[in-house]
Amino acid sequence: MDNQTESKLTILRTEIEPCRIKLDVEVPADRVNRVLKEAVGLFRKSARIPGFRSGKTPPELLAKRYGKEIQEEARERLLEQATKEACEQLQIVPETNPRVDNHDALHVAEGQSFCFAVTLDVAPTFDMPEYKGLTLSREQISVDDQSVQNVIDSWLRQKATYEKVDRAAQANDLLKVSYHAQVRGVEQNPTDAAAFLLNAEETWVAMRPPEIIPGTMQALMGSAAGETRNAAIEFPADYAERSLAGRTADYVFKVLEVQTAIIPAFTDQMAKEVGAENTDQVRQRVRQGIEADRRRQQDDHVRNQLVAALMDKLTFPLPPGVLARESYQMLARLFEHELQTGKTEADLQNRQKELGEQAQKLARQRLKRYYVLRRIADAENIQVDAPEIDEALVAMSRANRTAPKVLQRQLTESGRITDVVIGIRENKTVNHLMSLAHVTEAAAKQE
Repeated sequence: MDNQTESKLTILRTEIEPCRIKLDVEVPADRVNRVLKEAVGLFRKSARIPGFRSGKTPPELLAKRYGKEIQEEARERLLEQATKEACEQLQIVPETNPRVDNHDALHVAEGQSFCFAVTLDVAPTFDMPEYKGLTLSREQISVDDQSVQNVIDSWLRQKATYEKVDRAAQANDLLKVSYHAQVRGVEQNPTDAAAFLLNAEETWVAMRPPEIIPGTMQALMGSAAGETRNAAIEFPADYAERSLAGRTADYVFKVLEVQTAIIPAFTDQMAKEVGAENTDQVRQRVRQGIEADRRRQQDDHVRNQLVAALMDKLTFPLPPGVLARESYQMLARLFEHELQTGKTEADLQNRQKELGEQAQKLARQRLKRYYVLRRIADAENIQVDAPEIDEALVAMSRANRTAPKVLQRQLTESGRITDVVIGIRENKTVNHLMSLAHVTEAAAKQE
């Protein structure tokens, strides 16, 4: 029987929950017979049974020798073919791999229909608000002389040398100190990261922000070499070292040496060392650099404003399987970030619930943005071509110091190349929306 004249599938679609459906599928007996015949033919070609030439083994003997394998092959073919056809008939684009109910219990029998059920996630449906001609605002770019001077002063401080002085500590000095501390209400040994924050010999403390140990500037201001200072240091609740966050530690500081910064004068000779003609040209370049940075910041701000304007108008459910996968990946990224900042596995285990909630919130935001921009990209026929992917891979390879071909293979093998394509398409979609938007300029905020 020709495939085109075979009986049609019987399909029942049921929505189990938002964005998750169940398909009950019945494959007619004539199709089952065809697939079973194909499975038997597959094993007949490869079977090696004494007394029979290759491809000539009787079906009865094949069924006896390879019955289980033939059954599994026929079942998988039926599941794959029928699920694909059912989705095509109902115009369903699965967001997750279909999950077959009672997979191992399904049996294929000649002359009988084959019934099964699959569960899968689908994209959310929502009424898309008007996205063309959105009204956005951006600040005018303005750079005052003080902003330029602050950059130059910071640069000069980096070139500063230090010399020992016999006086009390002042702002911007560098102090050599030894210290030890006891955290109130804590008896166990501190983590490796916390150990340095609580005990150190002959280390350096800068009398300027940012403070590694909060409150050290106030505690040591006015101190001199040979002096001992006691201080109760309160670590804020959001302190980076979680084992100290929200706690108080009693410190004993011994000042060993006070050094003052010798900041060089800003001269034309120094300007020439960085490739400029004079100090005025350095100031001009600094101003241009600040303007470029602020322009990029404003570009990002307006783009985020555009996406937020779309997302704020919409509320819709997300596919549960996709959300679970995205939340897991987001949690893994949070864990990796925390470990890179010095946290321990024990710290993260104690914060698992907190990080889990944070990961799910971020995952919801990410997926909502993805589905909104995907709908617009589909409507506007925005696609990604090969040269754009190649260009993105080159940029990524430079940042990762990896050859583009090596990076492409790594991304392809891990499945993350899809994320690159999605990122390019989303960026093109936002660019398209920006070209359609009405952007007004507002006066820059006072610095």
